[in-house]
This record gives sequence, C-alpha cells and structure tokens, in this order.
Amino acid sequence: MRFKFFYLISLFLVFSIKNACAQWISNVSGPDVFGNTKVESVGIGNGYGLNISCDDKGKISLNVLISLGGLSSDDVQSIPVNVLIKVDDGKIYHFRGVSGTWNEKFMAIEVSKPRKDIYELIQDISVAKEKINVGIENNSNKDSFSIGVYDSTNAMNKVIKFCKLK
Repeated sequence: MRFKFFYLISLFLVFSIKNACAQWISNVSGPDVFGNTKVESVGIGNGYGLNISCDDKGKISLNVLISLGGLSSDDVQSIPVNVLIKVDDGKIYHFRGVSGTWNEKFMAIEVSKPRKDIYELIQDISVAKEKINVGIENNSNKDSFSIGVYDSTNAMNKVIKFCKLK
C-alpha cells in the first residue's frame, strides 16, 4: 500500500514540470462566526505547493501540497513521511509529517513540530532569492521538487506580522 502511494506520487511528479513558474499568495480571513482570524500563505506551481498558516490563537501549520493528478482523494492513505526543505543554498530543515487529503484536488503532508524550525523556515523564505527545494521520503521512496520565490517576501512578511513572529 505504501509503495503504491509513493509510486503514484513519483509518477505524477516525474511527469509534472518541476521548475515551473510559481508564485506566493496570501490571504487573511476572518473573523469567522467564532471570532477567529487566520492568515494563509501558499507557494503554488504546477501540481505542488507549500502552505503556511497561523491563527490569532498562535497555532501555526506547514503543509506540503501535491496534486492528486486525477486520482481520487479516497486513494490517499495516512502514512508517515519525512519532509526536507531547503531555501536557496541555506540549511536543510528536517520535519516529520503525515500524508492525508487536503481537498478533492490535492493531498497534503502535514508537518509536525518543532515550531522553532517552522519559524526559522518562514524567516528564510521571507528573504529567498532563487528557489525552495522540497523533498519527501518514506522508507526508500524519495522525490523532490522546487517552488519559486516570486512574492514570497510579501507572503512571509504577512505571516510574520500576523503571527507576531518577530
């Protein structure tokens, strides 16, 4: 089952354009009916993305998004995944994550803590000049892709300001 999952992801990523033009967008939403407000920033490209969000209660999250490429969201299994992220020529951040369904078009790998590393990653993305490399692995299955940095500074500055990370 795990092999099938990563085999399908690998096939999709091999046939997608890995260095396609990508951009970052941000949105502040709320307050909702409960009075909660949230900022969400997404680096998007052809079939992949990186989502960083936080709410006014201090909860911060990081998700790697991968297009289902025509697969059903029912095909997505919850499995542990290692996520590696490198901004430009900087340090490599290592995270543990769990795969799951994001919506009907994307699966997500929800990254778990440490929060300190997520904060540092946000700071690095805010000054990125070239690209953000993302790698995912489970057992011997590995794949990677790049996300562009166009407008990443504005997107991360919104997160930094809203989440009071300075």
